Amino acid sequence: DTAKVLRFPHTPVAVFWRPRALGAASVGQVEAALKGAIATWNAVPGAGVQLVYGGEVTGPPGFDVFVGFESPYQPAGSDPLARIVRHTDTAGVLQAAEIVLDADADVQWTTTAKTWFHDKLVADLQGTLTHMLGHALGLGHSRDTRAAMYFFRPDYASRLLIDDDRAGLRWLWPA
Repeated sequence: DTAKVLRFPHTPVAVFWRPRALGAASVGQVEAALKGAIATWNAVPGAGVQLVYGGEVTGPPGFDVFVGFESPYQPAGSDPLARIVRHTDTAGVLQAAEIVLDADADVQWTTTAKTWFHDKLVADLQGTLTHMLGHALGLGHSRDTRAAMYFFRPDYASRLLIDDDRAGLRWLWPA
């Protein structure tokens, strides 16, 4: 395989965020969801990468990972919940990744195990952050519908990694 792996040239990789409440989720709940998603990826045995909580910032620092919110949200492609923008240097080395979450009223973010559809899309915040941090680490979408990296999984189960997710991380980031 001659495809270039797009990943950070260093570890640990810091994850920063611009604090804000998101729907019914308080600032503290959003922060807890982000820390939970970081811990999920850090728990993968045999992976040679570590994420660290970088704290609160007012805007993208220009390196490592930044999580922000957008209203009105401009989806990239068909993703109604979040998008990622990767920034590389002139040599093609990944320098920064920006995760942008939908902060519009059409998504009801939840921090509990309940996820359902009615007049709004209801999505688990920690699960979505787990999925998006997987993209920041270089993972693409999985074909396994149980995977956190499946292309659309707004439910609580997306907080949990399966063997497919863990194997992908170990392949991209060998110890």
